[in-house]
Amino acid sequence: MLKAIVSYSKKIPVPGSDFSSQGYSLSLETEIPETDAKAIKERLTQTFQVVKSQVEQELANGQAKPALDVSENHVDLSKGTTDKASNAQVKYITDLARQQNISISDLERIK
Repeated sequence: MLKAIVSYSKKIPVPGSDFSSQGYSLSLETEIPETDAKAIKERLTQTFQVVKSQVEQELANGQAKPALDVSENHVDLSKGTTDKASNAQVKYITDLARQQNISISDLERIK
């Protein structure tokens, strides 16, 4: 099994400040069960699109800070967001769960 770290970052100008910018980035570490080169490339492309769209969505919503509190590689879901996951995000999560033999009902119990 391969391990991949997929990242996307973007710098945007700080409003009202010359020669200054803020950087936003997101990295996702995942395991890739596929062994075929074409399947690996498709999985990486899919994963990158999820990461990129999340950064772009945060920027479009005017979020200057993460919607979730992230510390020590953990996401604190008790401080979650009211934003709904995109269809691509839901598919990606359910694919990961299926690969790890986690049932959909177990996923639905996670708060």
